[in-house]
Amino acid sequence: MIRTEKESKEAEEDPFGAFQILRALQKEAKHISDAFIGIIHTCLQAEVFPEFTMLTRLDESGRLPYAKPRGGKTLAECAATILPPGFLDSDAFAPGRSSFYSQAIVQSSTSLKATVARMKITDKENAKTTDSIYYARATFNAELMLKQCLPFIGTTYAGETDRCARKRLKEKLASPQLFGRQARAAADEFIDGQLKGALAADDDDDDLADQDADGDDTLCAKLVIEAESNFAISDKVFATKRFVAAVARIGGKAYGARGLKLSDIEDDFEALVAATTGSMIANGGTNVAFLGCLPKTDQG
Repeated sequence: MIRTEKESKEAEEDPFGAFQILRALQKEAKHISDAFIGIIHTCLQAEVFPEFTMLTRLDESGRLPYAKPRGGKTLAECAATILPPGFLDSDAFAPGRSSFYSQAIVQSSTSLKATVARMKITDKENAKTTDSIYYARATFNAELMLKQCLPFIGTTYAGETDRCARKRLKEKLASPQLFGRQARAAADEFIDGQLKGALAADDDDDDLADQDADGDDTLCAKLVIEAESNFAISDKVFATKRFVAAVARIGGKAYGARGLKLSDIEDDFEALVAATTGSMIANGGTNVAFLGCLPKTDQG
């Protein structure tokens, strides 16, 4: 942790840029614990986590390059910018292994604006604060991409899970969380509600129901297949919990000294994934927490 002006000066003079990266991470995830800095520093060492090193290479403004809206000229080009090369697609990852992941709904910027309009809650008193932030940021980001002549944009979500990637994705698509509601609203925009007759009505503010009588298989298939020409879902594995445990043994001794456990490291690591991939809601993503706050706990 950089606590003095002298340390700040030393950090800026560091030839390897490690301290600059730590400072940038702290700007994006302000609550990250002192102990976790050791783990981040370990990840930055040669050959430990090359993908992470690529992800944290700072841009010209000294900020994390992926912790901001990312777009492209095609769906495929945009999906490729969600994470740099080297991170596994969830389908290529062995089912049943626990992991930290990054998901994104990729669609045209104009479609995102239409999707947001379709998602809006009319009952203002019951509208979540996070919803209003998401509406504002998503619209702003879409317009930003259009100004940059990038017609497609990705909206990112990050987290951790013990379930297999495909089961988790289905749960997200069928849930009242922002990621699922955005996906269903996007599908509604593109397939003009043709699934409505086959699915039971629900009480969500989106149009498609959460699931049909046979579970969510039909819903998931329709979203991914029938509307795939208009939007795509990027679902990648950021790191495994086994990897986090191994790195913690090297760089996380301070956790044990403070009586903290692996679950505390996992909380920090999840916030790190959210910060580096730009998936906190204040950056326009769909993880329901402000940037720099733990996704699972109170926003304060």
